[in-house]
Formats: sequence, structure tokens, C-alpha cells
Amino acid sequence: MTAVDMTTDPVVYVTQVQPYLDITDAERFGYIFVLLPPIDASHGLDLVIKQLEIGLGAFKPDKDHLLLLGDPLVMAVAAAIVAKRTQGSFNMLKYDKRRQVYKSIAVSIPSFT
Repeated sequence: MTAVDMTTDPVVYVTQVQPYLDITDAERFGYIFVLLPPIDASHGLDLVIKQLEIGLGAFKPDKDHLLLLGDPLVMAVAAAIVAKRTQGSFNMLKYDKRRQVYKSIAVSIPSFT
């Protein structure tokens, strides 16, 4: 196994681990980095926000992807943090149920630029 440099290599930031989901296909887009365990974020939201801010600190909008899984509150906060840090331009992964693969979606939110 080769070492991953999260400051230069592509990374897929997964908001929360979901043990019942197979996200192996997402590895095509980079190293899988899980931000949080499967928790209920409504109890201790301040700590969750801090953990997400730290975990997403090296997010590179030109190379990395955000994969939103788990608690909707965690997903919304993670997307907001990434959008703020990247002036609204970043990549996300979306699962194509028909083809059973992830596809890259470029997000560009004009009000952030």
C-alpha cells in the first residue's frame, strides 16, 4: 500500500461512514477519507462542526470530491463548509443507481464567487 499525501493526492471526503453501503467505486476518484462515524449530529452540533472544519481543512476544489452520506445535518454542514472555503466551486460524487457507479458532479454556486 502506498502512502497518501492528502495535500496533493485526490481525496474523496465521505461525511459519515455507512457500514451497509459499498462505496468501493468511489475510490476511482481518490483516497477515501471518512470525516465522522455514524452519529446523530443534533446532539453536540458545535463539536460536529468543529470536526468537519478540521477534517475538510485540506479540501482541494480542483482534485477532491465530497461524498454526502449519513445524517442530513452533517451533509448540509459539510457542503456549507466546502462551499464557503472554495467560493462555491467544488466536486461532489453522486451514485448512479442504474449503472451502479459514482459519477463526478461539478458544483458552482454563483453567489459564492
